[in-house]
Amino acid sequence: MNRATSVKDILAEWGTFGADNGRGRLPRKSVNARSRDTVPLAQDYSLSVDEIVANASCHACEDKPFHHMVLAASSQHGVPAGLIHAVIEKESGYDPGATSPKQARGLMQLMPDTARFVGVSRAHSLYDPQININAGTAYLKYLMQSHTTFDKLLAAYNAGPGNVRKYNGVPPFAETRRYIRDVKRYYSATSKD
Repeated sequence: MNRATSVKDILAEWGTFGADNGRGRLPRKSVNARSRDTVPLAQDYSLSVDEIVANASCHACEDKPFHHMVLAASSQHGVPAGLIHAVIEKESGYDPGATSPKQARGLMQLMPDTARFVGVSRAHSLYDPQININAGTAYLKYLMQSHTTFDKLLAAYNAGPGNVRKYNGVPPFAETRRYIRDVKRYYSATSKD
C-alpha cells in the first residue's frame, strides 16, 4: 500500500543528492582543487526571488516551444514564464521525452517522488508536456516560498532544498554551480528588451 508523499519525504529525498555515505559525512574522494574551481558561481547576479517575480516580462519567449503551456502554468502559479523557460531549456532542451540517469522525467526533469509531492501520482504522465510544466512550475513556486535568492532557488531545484540548508546556501557541487550559471544565462536572455 502506497502512502502519500509528504514534504518531509521530499526533503529527505533531496537532502543529500547521493552525497551521504550513510554516516552523515560526504564520501572521501581525491578531488583536484582546481577542478572544483572551474565552475565559479556568479555572485554579481544575486537577485532576490521577489525581484525576479517583479520583473516577470519574457521578451524572447513567444517563439519558444510549449509557450502557451508555460504561460498557463505561469499564470496559475505566479512563477515568471522566463524562469520556467530557462529551467526547461537547461533541464531538457525542450525534449518532452527526456529521462535522466537518475530517472528525472520530461521537460522540467522531475523525479517521480517530487511529482507526487505536487500532485502528479503517475510517473509516466510526466512525459506529457502540460502535466510536466504545471508540476515543475508548482515545485518552483514551492521552492520560491522558502528560498530568498535566485541562486538558492536554483540550487534547491537542482540539488534539493536539503542540500541548500545543509551548506547554508549553494552547495559546493560543480554540477549545481554550472546549473545555476546556465539557468541564469537563459533567464537573462529572455528578460532583455
